[in-house]
Amino acid sequence: MDLAGLACPGTHTRQLTAAAAAADAGYPDNEGLVIDPETGIPSLKAYRSEGQRASTRVLEQEIKARMPERSLGRVRRIL
Repeated sequence: MDLAGLACPGTHTRQLTAAAAAADAGYPDNEGLVIDPETGIPSLKAYRSEGQRASTRVLEQEIKARMPERSLGRVRRIL
């Protein structure tokens, strides 16, 4: 592995520290992130889907129309 192009480790430490500080500062506004007070383990809240949007169904139909279904038997015959 060629390490010549890598920045010095101190640069990465400073970048990581800055990113962590930004994440910590934004935590109070992030309603989907919960940090367990006893263990300190972060987790994301589960959200229920509001269902498929109409545009998603249209996209699915368009993809199916453009991409014919394939089976393994057919793929083997092609190869």
